[in-house]
Amino acid sequence: MTPLATAEAAMPAAATDSIEAIIAAGAALLVREPWRADRIIRGAQYMTSRELELTCNRFLAHRPGDLNRTLALLQLRRATDSPLWGPAWAAYKESER
Repeated sequence: MTPLATAEAAMPAAATDSIEAIIAAGAALLVREPWRADRIIRGAQYMTSRELELTCNRFLAHRPGDLNRTLALLQLRRATDSPLWGPAWAAYKESER
């Protein structure tokens, strides 16, 4: 069970909806401003989109103890699932050359 799933099991629906809203808002921001990924994962700007996704999964599998870190990783992971992420990430990486 993931850290979020464990936490969700103990929360009322309103709290779960609030967390979901935070994750969705953060993911949307990351798609618009992909450079922010480097604030969540050091060296992100050197990774492919797939490497970034796998790194998020690896960090989340170890259940970060910090709620803010967990939320940031979940936001980034959600952003990498967006069909808009690939083009946004490619454009960002191209602008960094």
